[in-house]
Amino acid sequence: MLSKIAFVTVSYRADLDRFVCLRESIKKHITFPYHHYVVVDDWDKDLFLDKFKSDKELSVLSIKDVLPKSRHGFKNSIYLWVHNQLAEYDNSNVKKFKNYIDFALGIPRGWILQQYIKLSTNHFVNEQDIVIMDSDIVFVKEMPREKLYLEGRFRLSRVTGYKPFLHKNRLIVSQQILKTDKIINSNFNYVGNLITFKKDVLDQLHKYIEKIHKQSFEDVILKNYKHLSEYYIYGLFHDFILEEKVQTPTDKKLVYEIWEQAAYHDFIQKKNFDLSEQYAVLVQSNLHVHPSEYLNLIKKIELSETPAV
Repeated sequence: MLSKIAFVTVSYRADLDRFVCLRESIKKHITFPYHHYVVVDDWDKDLFLDKFKSDKELSVLSIKDVLPKSRHGFKNSIYLWVHNQLAEYDNSNVKKFKNYIDFALGIPRGWILQQYIKLSTNHFVNEQDIVIMDSDIVFVKEMPREKLYLEGRFRLSRVTGYKPFLHKNRLIVSQQILKTDKIINSNFNYVGNLITFKKDVLDQLHKYIEKIHKQSFEDVILKNYKHLSEYYIYGLFHDFILEEKVQTPTDKKLVYEIWEQAAYHDFIQKKNFDLSEQYAVLVQSNLHVHPSEYLNLIKKIELSETPAV
């Protein structure tokens, strides 16, 4: 019997519609055993629980469920009340006000918190093999389980294409966290989609960082590192520090990625799609394109990928 694979998504109410699309596409196109964990803000948990109450393959967790209790002493009733009042709004001024509240109370910024949660999945998943997937991914055809494995081992996304400025700063920050000189000249880029972690490797990463810093893992990661990348930290730890390599590096992407408005415009103009090596499409949420705008196009892709009978 095949072991289950953990899918992990960090989301929030503004991405609820995107996450609904992701869940529907998983049910349609993933046939191997898995369990999906979604981690949301404390004040969004009930919303997600109600929306997915009949989804047996999904566990809805709050940040409070997965973060150490000591990190929640600041979340008193006033703080939660303010966030609940603002939760349904998604404009820039409200976001700035939320960020000000977080800063004033010493709460880690959202994107840093998300990266910490991904690096801490070993604390709340039961499965050994973990796939990190964002809410803005939609599967468009069946992805066989074996595509997550190479040479009998779990894949590790690692490509050599990168933006030099971002790459350099991610390396510097990763070196500060991992405290090693070995990685500074690395030209590997570990950022992508459907990124794969192993629970045992995360366990070893936590122990390593706590040992070299003589601090808790969360205290090290939750500092305001401007160029923090959870994927770089994990990938560099696996490739340069971990004694026994347990994953097989690959530069093959499983997701067709749309990061910019111009790329999205080109995408929606296409009549033919070559997704022979990709199994999902990502339309980056920062483009502010509602799923309803591209779902019909996704359906066309699904039809074009369906083998003729």
